[in-house]
Amino acid sequence: MTFEELDQRFPNGFDNAEVSSMTIDYQDRAANLQLNLRGNSPDSPDRDVYQRAALEVSRFCYFSIDPPDADHLT
Repeated sequence: MTFEELDQRFPNGFDNAEVSSMTIDYQDRAANLQLNLRGNSPDSPDRDVYQRAALEVSRFCYFSIDPPDADHLT
């Protein structure tokens, strides 16, 4: 899935995405992420229903993910 395909399938993008696992190979500049993304429109009553997605990133120059909000860790 490309970023463009991901954007069309998941209208919320990475907003409130849950990373369940990731593998990063800095030498090959590749990353594999298993995510749970909100798959419905922000205006939908089912907007908080999550769907699984796999994302493969190649040829990245920089990789950074913010840590989870402490309120969401409980």
